[in-house]
Amino acid sequence: MEMPDGRQIQITGVYREIDRPHQLILTWTGDYDHRETLITVTFEPNDNTTLMTLRQEGFVASELRDGYDKGWTGAGGSFDKLETVLAK
Repeated sequence: MEMPDGRQIQITGVYREIDRPHQLILTWTGDYDHRETLITVTFEPNDNTTLMTLRQEGFVASELRDGYDKGWTGAGGSFDKLETVLAK
């Protein structure tokens, strides 16, 4: 993953559960602090679309949690990038 300041970060993890097409549960560990968090992604039919919900837990501090939230949902974050890919 490339950070806004140009740093390259390696993310590793393990899929704990794959329940197609409903849910993914996986671990997330960055090489910058080696702390593991748990991500649960659920998918629900919503009219002619799919509602995706992501929950990431296991943070040692609220500041760290808030930083991840910005990375997922902030301008130019991961959800913006996903929207661009899905629009193609």
